Amino acid sequence: MEWLVGISRRVLTPTTDVWLASYGTKRPIEGKSHDIWVKVLALKSKNGKPVVMATTDNQGMSRTIYESLYKKIQERFNLDRSEFMLTFSHNHSAPCLRGDLVDYYKSDDQQRKLVDEYSDWMQEQIVDAVDEALRNLQPAQISKGEGLCTFAVNRRDNVESEVPAMLAAGKPLKGVTDHYVPVLSARNIKGDLIAILFGYACHPTTLYGNLLSGDYPGFAQINLETRYPGVTAMFFNACGGDQNPLPRGTVELCTKYGKMLSDAVEEVVDKPMQPVSSGLKTAFKFVKLDYEEVITKEKLLPITTGDNKIHARWARRMLEMIDKGVQFPISYNYYPVQAITHQNKMKNDFIS
Repeated sequence: MEWLVGISRRVLTPTTDVWLASYGTKRPIEGKSHDIWVKVLALKSKNGKPVVMATTDNQGMSRTIYESLYKKIQERFNLDRSEFMLTFSHNHSAPCLRGDLVDYYKSDDQQRKLVDEYSDWMQEQIVDAVDEALRNLQPAQISKGEGLCTFAVNRRDNVESEVPAMLAAGKPLKGVTDHYVPVLSARNIKGDLIAILFGYACHPTTLYGNLLSGDYPGFAQINLETRYPGVTAMFFNACGGDQNPLPRGTVELCTKYGKMLSDAVEEVVDKPMQPVSSGLKTAFKFVKLDYEEVITKEKLLPITTGDNKIHARWARRMLEMIDKGVQFPISYNYYPVQAITHQNKMKNDFIS
Protein backbone atom coordinates (compact mmCIF):
# COMPACT_ATOMS: atom_id res chain seq x y z
CA MET A 1 0.00 0.00 0.00
CA GLU A 2 1.47 3.32 -1.14
CA TRP A 3 -0.98 5.62 0.66
CA LEU A 4 -2.30 6.42 4.10
CA VAL A 5 -5.94 7.54 4.10
CA GLY A 6 -8.10 9.03 6.86
CA ILE A 7 -11.84 9.59 6.61
CA SER A 8 -14.37 11.33 8.84
CA ARG A 9 -17.66 13.22 8.76
CA ARG A 10 -19.90 15.51 10.80
CA VAL A 11 -23.55 16.45 10.40
CA LEU A 12 -24.05 20.13 9.45
CA THR A 13 -27.84 20.13 9.74
CA PRO A 14 -28.81 23.28 11.72
CA THR A 15 -30.83 23.11 14.92
CA THR A 16 -31.91 26.77 14.83
CA ASP A 17 -34.21 28.85 12.60
CA VAL A 18 -31.43 30.00 10.24
CA TRP A 19 -32.73 30.52 6.69
CA LEU A 20 -31.77 28.56 3.62
CA ALA A 21 -29.42 30.27 1.18
CA SER A 22 -29.96 31.61 -2.34
CA TYR A 23 -32.88 32.41 -4.66
CA GLY A 24 -33.28 35.89 -3.16
CA THR A 25 -36.28 35.13 -0.92
CA LYS A 26 -36.85 34.48 2.77
CA ARG A 27 -36.66 30.69 3.16
CA PRO A 28 -37.15 29.44 6.72
CA ILE A 29 -36.51 25.70 7.00
CA GLU A 30 -39.82 23.81 7.04
CA GLY A 31 -38.44 20.26 7.09
CA LYS A 32 -35.69 18.15 5.58
CA SER A 33 -35.25 15.49 2.95
CA HIS A 34 -32.01 14.36 4.58
CA ASP A 35 -29.11 15.69 6.66
CA ILE A 36 -26.30 17.76 5.21
CA TRP A 37 -22.65 16.98 5.95
CA VAL A 38 -19.01 17.86 5.97
CA LYS A 39 -16.88 14.88 4.95
CA VAL A 40 -13.10 14.86 5.16
CA LEU A 41 -10.53 12.87 3.20
CA ALA A 42 -6.92 12.99 4.44
CA LEU A 43 -4.21 11.64 2.11
CA LYS A 44 -0.59 11.01 2.99
CA SER A 45 2.26 9.55 1.00
CA LYS A 46 4.56 7.26 2.94
CA ASN A 47 7.23 9.90 3.44
CA GLY A 48 5.20 13.08 2.95
CA LYS A 49 2.95 15.51 4.78
CA PRO A 50 -0.80 14.90 4.82
CA VAL A 51 -3.18 16.70 2.47
CA VAL A 52 -6.74 17.29 3.62
CA MET A 53 -9.87 17.81 1.50
CA ALA A 54 -13.17 18.80 3.10
CA THR A 55 -16.35 18.47 1.04
CA THR A 56 -19.50 20.15 2.32
CA ASP A 57 -23.15 20.39 1.29
CA ASN A 58 -23.11 24.17 1.75
CA GLN A 59 -24.28 26.73 -0.78
CA GLY A 60 -21.14 28.84 -0.63
CA MET A 61 -18.36 29.96 1.68
CA SER A 62 -17.15 33.54 1.77
CA ARG A 63 -13.50 34.48 2.04
CA THR A 64 -14.33 35.53 5.63
CA ILE A 65 -15.34 31.95 6.45
CA TYR A 66 -12.39 30.46 4.58
CA GLU A 67 -9.80 32.66 6.31
CA SER A 68 -11.28 32.02 9.75
CA LEU A 69 -11.40 28.28 9.14
CA TYR A 70 -7.94 28.05 7.61
CA LYS A 71 -6.45 29.92 10.57
CA LYS A 72 -7.88 27.27 12.90
CA ILE A 73 -6.62 24.47 10.64
CA GLN A 74 -3.13 25.96 10.34
CA GLU A 75 -2.75 26.57 14.07
CA ARG A 76 -4.04 23.16 15.09
CA PHE A 77 -2.57 20.91 12.39
CA ASN A 78 0.28 22.97 10.89
CA LEU A 79 -1.07 22.59 7.36
CA ASP A 80 -0.05 24.95 4.58
CA ARG A 81 -2.81 26.54 2.48
CA SER A 82 -1.92 24.22 -0.36
CA GLU A 83 -2.42 21.22 1.94
CA PHE A 84 -6.01 22.08 2.89
CA MET A 85 -8.74 22.15 0.25
CA LEU A 86 -12.16 23.44 1.34
CA THR A 87 -15.03 22.75 -1.06
CA PHE A 88 -18.79 23.21 -1.11
CA SER A 89 -21.34 21.71 -3.47
CA HIS A 90 -23.11 25.07 -4.11
CA ASN A 91 -26.29 23.40 -2.89
CA HIS A 92 -29.19 25.89 -2.78
CA SER A 93 -31.04 23.96 -0.06
CA ALA A 94 -28.48 24.54 2.71
CA PRO A 95 -28.23 27.33 5.34
CA CYS A 96 -26.86 30.77 4.69
CA LEU A 97 -23.34 31.42 6.00
CA ARG A 98 -21.59 34.57 7.18
CA GLY A 99 -20.47 36.86 4.37
CA ASP A 100 -22.23 34.90 1.61
CA LEU A 101 -25.06 36.42 -0.46
CA VAL A 102 -25.34 39.34 1.96
CA ASP A 103 -27.68 41.32 -0.32
CA TYR A 104 -29.96 38.43 -1.24
CA TYR A 105 -32.31 38.70 1.72
CA LYS A 106 -34.09 41.46 3.56
CA SER A 107 -32.51 40.12 6.71
CA ASP A 108 -32.70 41.45 10.26
CA ASP A 109 -30.50 41.48 13.37
CA GLN A 110 -31.96 38.23 14.70
CA GLN A 111 -31.38 36.36 11.43
CA ARG A 112 -27.85 37.73 11.11
CA LYS A 113 -27.19 36.51 14.67
CA LEU A 114 -28.43 33.03 13.73
CA VAL A 115 -26.26 33.02 10.60
CA ASP A 116 -23.20 33.98 12.66
CA GLU A 117 -23.92 31.31 15.28
CA TYR A 118 -24.45 28.62 12.66
CA SER A 119 -21.29 29.67 10.79
CA ASP A 120 -19.19 29.40 13.96
CA TRP A 121 -20.68 26.01 14.84
CA MET A 122 -20.18 24.75 11.28
CA GLN A 123 -16.49 25.66 11.43
CA GLU A 124 -16.09 23.73 14.69
CA GLN A 125 -17.56 20.63 13.04
CA ILE A 126 -15.13 20.89 10.13
CA VAL A 127 -12.11 21.28 12.42
CA ASP A 128 -13.21 18.30 14.52
CA ALA A 129 -13.71 16.21 11.37
CA VAL A 130 -10.23 17.12 10.12
CA ASP A 131 -8.77 16.12 13.48
CA GLU A 132 -10.50 12.73 13.35
CA ALA A 133 -9.39 12.05 9.77
CA LEU A 134 -5.75 12.83 10.58
CA ARG A 135 -5.86 10.63 13.67
CA ASN A 136 -7.25 7.65 11.77
CA LEU A 137 -4.87 7.28 8.84
CA GLN A 138 -4.70 3.72 7.51
CA PRO A 139 -2.91 2.02 4.60
CA ALA A 140 -4.94 2.21 1.40
CA GLN A 141 -4.86 1.93 -2.37
CA ILE A 142 -6.06 4.97 -4.32
CA SER A 143 -7.52 4.49 -7.81
CA LYS A 144 -9.13 6.79 -10.36
CA GLY A 145 -11.57 6.60 -13.23
CA GLU A 146 -14.22 8.57 -15.05
CA GLY A 147 -17.87 8.12 -15.93
CA LEU A 148 -20.67 9.90 -17.74
CA CYS A 149 -23.95 11.44 -16.54
CA THR A 150 -26.22 13.42 -18.84
CA PHE A 151 -28.85 15.40 -16.91
CA ALA A 152 -26.93 18.70 -16.82
CA VAL A 153 -28.27 21.23 -19.35
CA ASN A 154 -26.64 24.45 -20.54
CA ARG A 155 -28.79 27.10 -18.86
CA ARG A 156 -27.42 29.96 -20.96
CA ASP A 157 -28.41 28.57 -24.36
CA ASN A 158 -31.68 26.76 -23.54
CA VAL A 159 -34.98 28.21 -22.31
CA GLU A 160 -35.83 26.28 -19.14
CA SER A 161 -39.56 26.05 -19.91
CA GLU A 162 -38.82 24.55 -23.34
CA VAL A 163 -36.40 21.84 -22.17
CA PRO A 164 -38.96 19.15 -21.15
CA ALA A 165 -40.68 19.27 -24.55
CA MET A 166 -37.33 19.18 -26.36
CA LEU A 167 -36.24 16.14 -24.37
CA ALA A 168 -39.56 14.39 -24.94
CA ALA A 169 -39.32 15.02 -28.69
CA GLY A 170 -35.71 13.84 -28.82
CA LYS A 171 -34.50 17.24 -30.00
CA PRO A 172 -30.86 18.10 -29.28
CA LEU A 173 -30.26 20.70 -26.59
CA LYS A 174 -28.09 23.72 -27.29
CA GLY A 175 -24.78 24.84 -25.86
CA VAL A 176 -21.68 23.34 -24.33
CA THR A 177 -22.11 20.79 -21.54
CA ASP A 178 -19.71 18.87 -19.32
CA HIS A 179 -21.10 15.43 -18.44
CA TYR A 180 -17.77 14.03 -17.20
CA VAL A 181 -17.83 12.32 -13.77
CA PRO A 182 -14.33 12.07 -12.21
CA VAL A 183 -14.08 9.36 -9.55
CA LEU A 184 -11.42 8.59 -6.95
CA SER A 185 -11.72 5.48 -4.77
CA ALA A 186 -9.88 4.27 -1.68
CA ARG A 187 -9.63 0.63 -0.57
CA ASN A 188 -8.13 -0.58 2.69
CA ILE A 189 -5.52 -3.27 3.20
CA LYS A 190 -8.23 -5.96 2.90
CA GLY A 191 -9.37 -4.57 -0.43
CA ASP A 192 -12.60 -3.20 1.01
CA LEU A 193 -13.92 0.05 -0.42
CA ILE A 194 -13.78 2.78 2.24
CA ALA A 195 -14.20 6.08 0.35
CA ILE A 196 -15.44 7.44 -2.97
CA LEU A 197 -14.74 11.00 -4.09
CA PHE A 198 -16.67 12.07 -7.18
CA GLY A 199 -17.57 15.25 -9.01
CA TYR A 200 -20.03 16.71 -11.51
CA ALA A 201 -20.34 20.08 -13.22
CA CYS A 202 -23.90 21.19 -12.52
CA HIS A 203 -25.74 23.53 -10.14
CA PRO A 204 -27.46 21.69 -7.26
CA THR A 205 -30.63 23.70 -7.90
CA THR A 206 -33.20 20.96 -8.54
CA LEU A 207 -35.10 22.09 -5.44
CA TYR A 208 -36.12 25.64 -4.53
CA GLY A 209 -38.62 25.20 -1.73
CA ASN A 210 -37.99 25.30 2.01
CA LEU A 211 -36.81 21.73 2.57
CA LEU A 212 -33.26 21.23 3.82
CA SER A 213 -31.31 18.75 1.69
CA GLY A 214 -28.10 18.20 -0.24
CA ASP A 215 -30.06 18.36 -3.53
CA TYR A 216 -29.04 15.80 -6.18
CA PRO A 217 -25.46 15.40 -4.78
CA GLY A 218 -26.98 14.56 -1.40
CA PHE A 219 -29.16 11.85 -2.87
CA ALA A 220 -26.22 10.51 -4.90
CA GLN A 221 -24.04 10.24 -1.78
CA ILE A 222 -26.81 8.44 0.13
CA ASN A 223 -27.25 6.00 -2.75
CA LEU A 224 -23.54 5.16 -2.85
CA GLU A 225 -23.28 4.72 0.91
CA THR A 226 -26.28 2.37 0.76
CA ARG A 227 -24.83 0.45 -2.18
CA TYR A 228 -21.42 0.09 -0.50
CA PRO A 229 -21.95 -0.29 3.29
CA GLY A 230 -19.18 1.32 5.32
CA VAL A 231 -18.16 3.70 2.53
CA THR A 232 -17.95 7.48 2.85
CA ALA A 233 -19.13 9.08 -0.40
CA MET A 234 -17.93 12.65 -1.04
CA PHE A 235 -19.05 15.08 -3.74
CA PHE A 236 -17.31 18.12 -5.21
CA ASN A 237 -18.79 20.49 -7.80
CA ALA A 238 -16.77 20.99 -10.96
CA CYS A 239 -17.04 23.98 -13.37
CA GLY A 240 -20.83 23.94 -13.70
CA GLY A 241 -21.69 27.64 -13.72
CA ASP A 242 -23.45 27.31 -17.09
CA GLN A 243 -25.28 24.08 -16.24
CA ASN A 244 -28.53 23.35 -14.42
CA PRO A 245 -30.44 20.13 -13.74
CA LEU A 246 -33.40 20.54 -16.12
CA PRO A 247 -36.29 20.02 -15.80
CA ARG A 248 -36.36 20.66 -12.07
CA GLY A 249 -38.54 21.69 -9.12
CA THR A 250 -39.63 18.39 -7.49
CA VAL A 251 -38.16 15.93 -5.03
CA GLU A 252 -38.90 13.19 -7.58
CA LEU A 253 -36.64 14.84 -10.16
CA CYS A 254 -33.97 15.44 -7.52
CA THR A 255 -34.07 11.76 -6.55
CA LYS A 256 -33.88 10.80 -10.24
CA TYR A 257 -30.80 12.94 -10.89
CA GLY A 258 -29.13 11.67 -7.73
CA LYS A 259 -29.63 8.10 -8.95
CA MET A 260 -28.34 8.93 -12.43
CA LEU A 261 -25.17 10.34 -10.89
CA SER A 262 -24.66 7.52 -8.39
CA ASP A 263 -25.27 4.95 -11.16
CA ALA A 264 -22.51 6.62 -13.19
CA VAL A 265 -20.14 6.44 -10.21
CA GLU A 266 -21.04 2.81 -9.51
CA GLU A 267 -20.27 1.87 -13.10
CA VAL A 268 -16.76 3.27 -12.65
CA VAL A 269 -16.14 1.74 -9.22
CA ASP A 270 -17.39 -1.72 -10.21
CA LYS A 271 -14.89 -1.95 -13.07
CA PRO A 272 -11.08 -1.99 -12.89
CA MET A 273 -9.77 1.49 -12.05
CA GLN A 274 -6.32 2.95 -12.62
CA PRO A 275 -4.09 2.80 -9.52
CA VAL A 276 -2.69 6.15 -8.39
CA SER A 277 0.97 6.14 -7.43
CA SER A 278 2.06 8.05 -4.33
CA GLY A 279 4.12 11.23 -4.25
CA LEU A 280 1.92 14.23 -3.52
CA LYS A 281 2.63 17.76 -4.70
CA THR A 282 0.45 20.73 -3.77
CA ALA A 283 0.14 24.34 -4.87
CA PHE A 284 -1.97 27.35 -3.89
CA LYS A 285 -2.01 30.92 -5.15
CA PHE A 286 -4.23 33.98 -4.84
CA VAL A 287 -4.63 35.45 -8.32
CA LYS A 288 -5.25 39.17 -8.94
CA LEU A 289 -8.21 39.94 -11.22
CA ASP A 290 -8.75 43.51 -12.42
CA TYR A 291 -12.33 44.81 -12.49
CA GLU A 292 -13.70 46.02 -15.82
CA GLU A 293 -15.01 49.11 -14.06
CA VAL A 294 -15.35 50.54 -10.56
CA ILE A 295 -18.91 51.38 -9.63
CA THR A 296 -19.79 55.03 -9.07
CA LYS A 297 -22.48 56.89 -7.16
CA GLU A 298 -24.05 58.03 -10.43
CA LYS A 299 -24.50 54.47 -11.65
CA LEU A 300 -25.73 53.19 -8.29
CA LEU A 301 -28.52 55.72 -7.72
CA PRO A 302 -30.96 54.47 -10.40
CA ILE A 303 -30.39 50.86 -9.33
CA THR A 304 -31.66 51.62 -5.81
CA THR A 305 -35.18 52.18 -7.17
CA GLY A 306 -35.13 49.44 -9.82
CA ASP A 307 -37.36 46.37 -9.98
CA ASN A 308 -34.64 43.94 -8.91
CA LYS A 309 -34.77 43.93 -5.09
CA ILE A 310 -31.44 42.12 -4.75
CA HIS A 311 -29.65 44.69 -6.93
CA ALA A 312 -31.41 47.51 -5.07
CA ARG A 313 -30.21 46.26 -1.67
CA TRP A 314 -26.69 45.89 -3.07
CA ALA A 315 -26.74 49.42 -4.54
CA ARG A 316 -27.94 50.97 -1.28
CA ARG A 317 -25.17 49.16 0.63
CA MET A 318 -22.57 50.40 -1.85
CA LEU A 319 -23.87 53.97 -1.53
CA GLU A 320 -23.60 53.77 2.25
CA MET A 321 -19.97 52.73 1.87
CA ILE A 322 -19.27 55.61 -0.50
CA ASP A 323 -20.88 58.08 1.93
CA LYS A 324 -18.56 56.73 4.64
CA GLY A 325 -15.54 57.48 2.48
CA VAL A 326 -14.75 53.91 1.41
CA GLN A 327 -12.53 53.73 -1.68
CA PHE A 328 -13.43 50.74 -3.85
CA PRO A 329 -10.47 48.68 -5.12
CA ILE A 330 -9.76 48.40 -8.83
CA SER A 331 -9.06 44.67 -8.61
CA TYR A 332 -9.88 41.56 -6.60
CA ASN A 333 -6.63 40.18 -5.24
CA TYR A 334 -7.80 36.94 -3.63
CA TYR A 335 -9.13 34.62 -6.34
CA PRO A 336 -7.90 31.19 -5.11
CA VAL A 337 -6.31 28.67 -7.46
CA GLN A 338 -5.35 25.33 -5.94
CA ALA A 339 -4.02 22.02 -7.23
CA ILE A 340 -3.12 18.66 -5.72
CA THR A 341 -1.16 16.25 -7.89
CA HIS A 342 0.49 12.90 -7.56
CA GLN A 343 3.85 12.39 -9.21
CA ASN A 344 5.18 9.24 -10.83
CA LYS A 345 8.37 8.73 -12.80
CA MET A 346 6.77 9.65 -16.11
CA LYS A 347 4.38 12.51 -15.43
CA ASN A 348 2.20 14.41 -12.97
CA ASP A 349 -1.50 13.59 -12.89
CA PHE A 350 -4.05 15.77 -11.16
CA ILE A 351 -5.90 14.21 -8.24
CA SER A 352 -8.07 17.28 -7.66
